[in-house]
Amino acid sequence: MRIKKLWLFFILTTISILITAQAQRAPTLIARADGTILQAFFTPFDNVRQLLVDIINKEQASIKIASYFITDPAVAHALIKAHERNVVITAIADYSMLSSNQHSKVLYELAQAIDLYIFRHMDRGLMHNKFVIFEKNDGGQSLVWTGSYNLTRSAQNYNFENVVVSNDRALIEQYRTIYPQLLEQAIAAQSIFNVLNFYQTPSNTKVIILPLKSLRKCAFARPITTMLRALGEC
Repeated sequence: MRIKKLWLFFILTTISILITAQAQRAPTLIARADGTILQAFFTPFDNVRQLLVDIINKEQASIKIASYFITDPAVAHALIKAHERNVVITAIADYSMLSSNQHSKVLYELAQAIDLYIFRHMDRGLMHNKFVIFEKNDGGQSLVWTGSYNLTRSAQNYNFENVVVSNDRALIEQYRTIYPQLLEQAIAAQSIFNVLNFYQTPSNTKVIILPLKSLRKCAFARPITTMLRALGEC
């Protein structure tokens, strides 16, 4: 019995090492003979994080992101560096991302560098999209990145996820069309951080007005513990 357990441990360890080694090799985008790109990648078998960082590093014009969570420091760093070389970056994340203090540093740094927006729930549930539009990437072409892969460390390090990358013009245009509709239901993250800073005072029951672009204004007269939840209710 002991020998069987040792063999099982050895087999599982070997599999884990092989998967980890495979994930260290970042995949690359390969165009077909006609120039089209349509590829799928999978964690933990592919280093999807590094692929995303590589594509961000090659962007020359603009990046539009809609992702439930955006908390991976490596991705955030790549986005900030892209901003520093004048790439226009707009990102939308779900308000659920604000519920954990462990993400506050990454969020704050992103909000200082890029146009980061927080999606507010109105008459539906979560903003559970995970897609990125690259306007002018390698070779001057546009790309769309989509799949189950959240922009988090867990997506690469722990989960089984998938991503599809394509340069299909019609497909990219569909994502371009839906993006402004998502943006209209979001508010600037910087506004929220200003509110959070305001709430770091002994008095915790003041009325706060958050500016909303095309949506009605939302007033909060409640303590900080319930304020974030209110973002999705009002």
